[in-house]
Amino acid sequence: MSHCILSVCVIVLYSGAGALSYTLAEQTIPFRLLAQNSIFLVILFLCFALLKGKSESFVEIIVPDCQDAFKKTIDTMQVDLGRLVDVETLGGAIIKAAKKGLNVREVTLLLLDSNEYIFRVAGTTIKKQGTNPLNKNYHQEIVAYLTKHKQALDIDGVVLDFAHKELKNIVISLLNAYRAEVLIPLFARDSLQGILFLGERLTRKSYASDELLHLSLLIPSIGLMIENAKLYEEIKSVSDLKSNIITITSHQLRTPISAIRWGLDLIMKKDMLCNVSPVAENLLKDIYKNNLRAVTIIDRLLDLSEIERRKGTRMHLGKVNLVKTMDELAEEMSPLLERKAITLKKDFEKKTMVIEADQTKIFSIFSILLENAIKYNKQNGNIEIRMRTGEKKAKIKLPENEFIQLWVKDTGIGIPKDEKRNIFKKFFRAKNARAIDTDGTGLGLAYAKSLIEIHSGEIQLVSEEGKGTEFLVTLPKVFKKTGKNVYVL
Repeated sequence: MSHCILSVCVIVLYSGAGALSYTLAEQTIPFRLLAQNSIFLVILFLCFALLKGKSESFVEIIVPDCQDAFKKTIDTMQVDLGRLVDVETLGGAIIKAAKKGLNVREVTLLLLDSNEYIFRVAGTTIKKQGTNPLNKNYHQEIVAYLTKHKQALDIDGVVLDFAHKELKNIVISLLNAYRAEVLIPLFARDSLQGILFLGERLTRKSYASDELLHLSLLIPSIGLMIENAKLYEEIKSVSDLKSNIITITSHQLRTPISAIRWGLDLIMKKDMLCNVSPVAENLLKDIYKNNLRAVTIIDRLLDLSEIERRKGTRMHLGKVNLVKTMDELAEEMSPLLERKAITLKKDFEKKTMVIEADQTKIFSIFSILLENAIKYNKQNGNIEIRMRTGEKKAKIKLPENEFIQLWVKDTGIGIPKDEKRNIFKKFFRAKNARAIDTDGTGLGLAYAKSLIEIHSGEIQLVSEEGKGTEFLVTLPKVFKKTGKNVYVL
């Protein structure tokens, strides 16, 4: 491809210069000169074709930032995909990111089933796909070969490297079947997770050697993402095992993550940032923000696990002014509201509406509901928060004047009808929510529901996909212990 580009450039410049000189001289170009020039240009084209590797390097010099842009695309893919946690979403995102980001015609992702030790198609852009040419008998041999080499391979590399003729033919047939020019084995440490097939690039027909090196950067990163996503799926499928693993892992993670937070707190408070560069300062702030997010996730996991296993929940009871709590939260989240130009309307029956509750847990409930209303809202959307004393009969058996109700209504994406029943399940996320926000864990609403029920309250929802969602929280004014495993401090 590079020699074609160079030849065309030379032809255009040479012909243009010749035509211009004769035009200025007001002369007609002789036919003999045209014939000589044509022969010269054909010879020039053949020379560039023979020096294909050299011409490719030359093109990279005269077309600046070509490889830099390609590498930046690879880096962006790794960052964006690193936020995903389930196999289905991750597989689709890998296909989409590779096709759009790398500008290729076709992309196919095969994942290795570790139980049956066979490859399965996790996603492809090929509309009419034929039968999988990969013979089950050769899966182990291919895994062994890819494990040994661990690099992106084009068809030339396959032809040169494969000593086993039949195995080589199978790999070539795979490349042909998936209309691919490059295959990328995806590893997590030394364990093969899958194979990514990339088709012909729209901008350049063949992949340069340095581009294959850049693509090899995807091997460990995407491989680890797939391994994590598989682990996430396994954890979701086994309830008891899930709770135990989460509890043990969260406890183990809490100590080092808390130590990191303490160290970052010290740096921030001691004005040490004045001695670092602006780039380093921004990196430290990002680390600090993500560390706080990790602490929040771990705390929620531990609380949920304790509630599920009925190990015990500690309650620090006191008088909680729900109006003040919501006002403080709205102020805290004002930057998020401004970023999406969302209008927040508050309608409280009184300036002071007090219940007996755990202040931290109530703040967490309100925070989850308001954060979701912002996150899944539309640009220039609306959020309405209402608070009343026993305005509407709830399922809980209390007189109307003995409970307070909170409504949080948004104009966001809503919840699909067939997914409403699962919305309060741990780790569950609606499909349209995953498409908008890839960074979630599916813990928020499950955690909020658990905290509400500990307070002898309830949560209900009304939602229509594409129009918005309204949550109704009912909380008794006086705390009533729900069971033996709730410890009031």
